[in-house]
Amino acid sequence: VCVPWLWPGLPGDSLPWEAEGAAAQKLEVLQSQGPVSVSVGQTLTLNCMLRGDPVPGGVRWHKGSDRQQPPIYSQKQPFPRRVIRVIPESNTDFTIRITDIRPEDAGTYFCVKYRLRVTGESEQASGAGTEVSPFCKLGWGTASIPDAFSLVGKISGHCAWFLICWRGRGFEGSEATQEASVTE
Repeated sequence: VCVPWLWPGLPGDSLPWEAEGAAAQKLEVLQSQGPVSVSVGQTLTLNCMLRGDPVPGGVRWHKGSDRQQPPIYSQKQPFPRRVIRVIPESNTDFTIRITDIRPEDAGTYFCVKYRLRVTGESEQASGAGTEVSPFCKLGWGTASIPDAFSLVGKISGHCAWFLICWRGRGFEGSEATQEASVTE
């Protein structure tokens, strides 16, 4: 005998834990406060804790606010080798580490809790976001990646400017060679 999935008083695509006033309303996602600056080549830790009563569904880390983009971490999908969950067996701590930080890692990261629905998963709660700014150590100090590139426009005359990032293992050219012609 096959019995259809019916719950009195709930919309057709809802599950029992999605009723008005259910635990889904009580969950908070607490994550690292930003902004965070990290040296290129180093390891970044992004904290995420769930507080309250989560309903069934996964947790993902997204870079940027577009949830349609593939997550950088997901409980249920493979993720890049550079991303490591600190306590994989925890149901409340979804802190991750990103190793070998690169300039392209700049952005705002969101820890997002999803809820399971008949039609798939939907967002239950999200952290406020943590802005991450990788920086390079330059010969005369440090600069964030965007700041370093803006220096190019301030060079007078015709010259080549090389951005070199210190990565712990030695100097590495970052393919950021720029030629700038500035007329004053």
